[in-house]
Amino acid sequence: VGIGRLEAGPDAQRGVADAERSLSQAQRAARQVQEELSSARRQAARDIADMNAQLHQGALDQKQAALDIKQAEVDLAAVRSDPTATQLQIQQADLALERARASAEEQSMQQKRLAADTAAANKAGVDGADVVVQAREKIRQAGEQVTEQERSLQDAHRQVADAARQVAEAQSSAAVQTSKVDTALSKLSPNARAFVGTLQSMAPAWRDMK
Repeated sequence: VGIGRLEAGPDAQRGVADAERSLSQAQRAARQVQEELSSARRQAARDIADMNAQLHQGALDQKQAALDIKQAEVDLAAVRSDPTATQLQIQQADLALERARASAEEQSMQQKRLAADTAAANKAGVDGADVVVQAREKIRQAGEQVTEQERSLQDAHRQVADAARQVAEAQSSAAVQTSKVDTALSKLSPNARAFVGTLQSMAPAWRDMK
């Protein structure tokens, strides 16, 4: 039995070991992406909170931009009404008003974009965030990989069972042949059995001569 296993078993046993190692790696990867999902959910929650805070701050910035325009208008009017003001001072006050208006327009545009993005993020929620969706996809792929490696391990075990069965069948066949020889020898006379024994003992020498 030991000889048969040595001849038929190693490749199949190595297949099982390789499959077990691959399954272990796939399971570790699956656990890792589960942890990544938890991190992604925390990050998504922080991102949504930050966006809402920025939206609130943006509304305050818009109010400040409107006040800056009013102040620039007051400053320009004051310079123009000052008989001692130089042309350069008037130009600088006028430029300050233009800058205030341009800044307000830029702030308004950014606020509209941020409002749209924040509304979309709030609607999607944590589970709808891109980082969470991507993490869930990784989990799905990892799960498929684990399932595939489990099938591979089952196949490897079947190959070991097949190899063991083949060895057992070969050993059984050899045992049957030995039994037939013993039965035939028992039917011979003592002298005939001795002669057959002599021939069997000489067989290795004949093989060496060939």
